[in-house]
Amino acid sequence: MGWLVLMVQSREKEPGTDQLRKELHGVQNATNIILNPGGEHVLDYGTGSGVLGIAALKMGAELSVGIDVDPQAVASAHQNLALNGFEADRMRVYLVSDDIVSYAKPGAVIGLSGIISEQIHQLKVRYSMCLDNISVSEIDGWACIRGTRRT
Repeated sequence: MGWLVLMVQSREKEPGTDQLRKELHGVQNATNIILNPGGEHVLDYGTGSGVLGIAALKMGAELSVGIDVDPQAVASAHQNLALNGFEADRMRVYLVSDDIVSYAKPGAVIGLSGIISEQIHQLKVRYSMCLDNISVSEIDGWACIRGTRRT
Protein backbone atom coordinates (compact mmCIF):
# COMPACT_ATOMS: atom_id res chain seq x y z
CA MET A 1 0.00 0.00 0.00
CA GLY A 2 2.89 2.43 0.60
CA TRP A 3 2.93 5.23 3.11
CA LEU A 4 -0.27 6.89 4.22
CA VAL A 5 0.16 10.45 5.48
CA LEU A 6 -2.47 11.48 7.98
CA MET A 7 -3.13 14.82 9.64
CA VAL A 8 -5.31 14.10 12.67
CA GLN A 9 -7.52 16.97 13.73
CA SER A 10 -9.03 16.46 17.13
CA ARG A 11 -11.29 18.50 19.36
CA GLU A 12 -9.06 17.34 22.22
CA LYS A 13 -5.78 19.18 22.77
CA GLU A 14 -3.69 16.10 21.94
CA PRO A 15 -5.09 12.69 21.09
CA GLY A 16 -3.42 9.97 23.15
CA THR A 17 -0.97 7.68 21.38
CA ASP A 18 -2.93 4.58 22.40
CA GLN A 19 -6.14 6.04 20.98
CA LEU A 20 -4.41 6.95 17.71
CA ARG A 21 -2.92 3.43 17.42
CA LYS A 22 -6.37 1.92 18.05
CA GLU A 23 -7.96 4.15 15.38
CA LEU A 24 -5.28 3.33 12.79
CA HIS A 25 -5.60 -0.39 13.54
CA GLY A 26 -9.35 -0.04 13.02
CA VAL A 27 -8.75 1.77 9.74
CA GLN A 28 -6.60 -1.09 8.46
CA ASN A 29 -9.19 -3.69 9.44
CA ALA A 30 -12.12 -1.68 8.06
CA THR A 31 -10.31 -1.10 4.77
CA ASN A 32 -9.52 -4.80 4.46
CA ILE A 33 -13.19 -5.65 5.05
CA ILE A 34 -14.44 -3.13 2.48
CA LEU A 35 -11.96 -3.63 -0.34
CA ASN A 36 -12.63 -6.91 -2.06
CA PRO A 37 -11.89 -7.72 -5.69
CA GLY A 38 -14.21 -5.56 -7.76
CA GLY A 39 -14.34 -2.77 -5.16
CA GLU A 40 -13.22 -0.02 -7.51
CA HIS A 41 -15.56 2.63 -6.08
CA VAL A 42 -15.66 3.27 -2.33
CA LEU A 43 -18.10 5.35 -0.29
CA ASP A 44 -16.53 6.41 3.01
CA TYR A 45 -19.57 7.05 5.22
CA GLY A 46 -18.57 9.30 8.13
CA THR A 47 -15.23 10.00 6.46
CA GLY A 48 -13.66 11.92 9.35
CA SER A 49 -10.03 12.45 8.34
CA GLY A 50 -10.66 10.65 5.04
CA VAL A 51 -8.22 7.90 5.92
CA LEU A 52 -10.41 5.00 4.74
CA GLY A 53 -11.11 6.57 1.37
CA ILE A 54 -7.47 7.56 0.90
CA ALA A 55 -6.27 4.08 1.93
CA ALA A 56 -8.73 2.61 -0.57
CA LEU A 57 -7.19 4.76 -3.32
CA LYS A 58 -3.72 3.64 -2.30
CA MET A 59 -4.93 0.03 -2.47
CA GLY A 60 -6.11 0.51 -6.04
CA ALA A 61 -9.66 1.89 -5.88
CA GLU A 62 -10.53 3.97 -8.93
CA LEU A 63 -12.70 6.48 -7.07
CA SER A 64 -13.52 7.26 -3.46
CA VAL A 65 -16.32 9.44 -2.10
CA GLY A 66 -16.21 10.69 1.48
CA ILE A 67 -19.26 12.05 3.25
CA ASP A 68 -19.61 13.43 6.75
CA VAL A 69 -21.91 15.60 8.84
CA ASP A 70 -19.00 17.56 10.41
CA PRO A 71 -17.51 20.51 8.48
CA GLN A 72 -14.18 20.05 10.32
CA ALA A 73 -14.02 16.44 9.09
CA VAL A 74 -14.60 17.51 5.48
CA ALA A 75 -11.79 20.08 5.72
CA SER A 76 -9.47 17.47 7.28
CA ALA A 77 -10.24 14.93 4.55
CA HIS A 78 -9.42 17.49 1.83
CA GLN A 79 -6.14 18.31 3.55
CA ASN A 80 -5.18 14.64 3.94
CA LEU A 81 -6.06 13.91 0.32
CA ALA A 82 -3.59 16.60 -0.78
CA LEU A 83 -0.94 15.41 1.72
CA ASN A 84 -1.12 11.97 0.10
CA GLY A 85 -0.67 13.33 -3.41
CA PHE A 86 -4.18 12.76 -4.75
CA GLU A 87 -6.16 15.21 -6.82
CA ALA A 88 -9.67 16.17 -5.66
CA ASP A 89 -11.23 14.28 -8.60
CA ARG A 90 -9.99 10.94 -7.14
CA MET A 91 -11.85 11.46 -3.86
CA ARG A 92 -14.86 13.71 -3.63
CA VAL A 93 -15.74 14.83 -0.11
CA TYR A 94 -19.19 16.17 0.80
CA LEU A 95 -20.90 17.64 3.82
CA VAL A 96 -24.36 16.04 4.21
CA SER A 97 -27.25 15.70 6.66
CA ASP A 98 -27.52 12.92 9.28
CA ASP A 99 -29.86 10.80 7.11
CA ILE A 100 -26.99 9.65 4.93
CA VAL A 101 -28.34 6.31 3.65
CA SER A 102 -31.23 8.11 1.96
CA TYR A 103 -28.71 9.54 -0.52
CA ALA A 104 -28.04 6.07 -1.93
CA LYS A 105 -29.84 4.85 -5.04
CA PRO A 106 -32.42 2.10 -4.37
CA GLY A 107 -30.73 -1.26 -4.82
CA ALA A 108 -27.26 0.14 -4.01
CA VAL A 109 -25.04 -1.92 -1.73
CA ILE A 110 -24.19 0.07 1.41
CA GLY A 111 -21.22 -0.70 3.66
CA LEU A 112 -20.97 0.93 7.07
CA SER A 113 -17.49 0.40 8.49
CA GLY A 114 -15.32 1.48 11.38
CA ILE A 115 -17.95 0.13 13.76
CA ILE A 116 -16.86 -1.31 17.07
CA SER A 117 -18.37 -4.71 17.78
CA GLU A 118 -20.46 -3.41 20.69
CA GLN A 119 -22.37 -1.13 18.26
CA ILE A 120 -23.41 -3.85 15.80
CA HIS A 121 -26.84 -4.68 17.26
CA GLN A 122 -27.86 -1.04 17.69
CA LEU A 123 -26.83 -0.12 14.14
CA LYS A 124 -28.44 -3.21 12.59
CA VAL A 125 -31.72 -2.23 14.24
CA ARG A 126 -31.38 1.41 13.13
CA TYR A 127 -30.60 0.58 9.50
CA SER A 128 -32.97 -2.39 9.16
CA MET A 129 -35.68 0.15 8.29
CA CYS A 130 -33.90 1.14 5.07
CA LEU A 131 -31.59 -1.80 4.22
CA ASP A 132 -32.34 -5.38 3.13
CA ASN A 133 -30.02 -8.40 3.25
CA ILE A 134 -27.98 -7.04 6.15
CA SER A 135 -24.75 -8.92 6.88
CA VAL A 136 -21.86 -8.27 9.26
CA SER A 137 -18.12 -8.88 8.86
CA GLU A 138 -15.79 -8.55 11.85
CA ILE A 139 -12.02 -8.40 12.35
CA ASP A 140 -10.36 -7.82 15.73
CA GLY A 141 -13.33 -6.05 17.33
CA TRP A 142 -14.12 -3.89 14.28
CA ALA A 143 -17.07 -4.49 12.01
CA CYS A 144 -18.59 -3.62 8.66
CA ILE A 145 -22.36 -3.79 8.19
CA ARG A 146 -23.50 -4.31 4.60
CA GLY A 147 -26.95 -4.16 3.14
CA THR A 148 -28.94 -3.24 0.05
CA ARG A 149 -30.86 0.05 -0.03
CA ARG A 150 -34.56 -0.70 -0.13
CA THR A 151 -36.51 0.32 -3.23
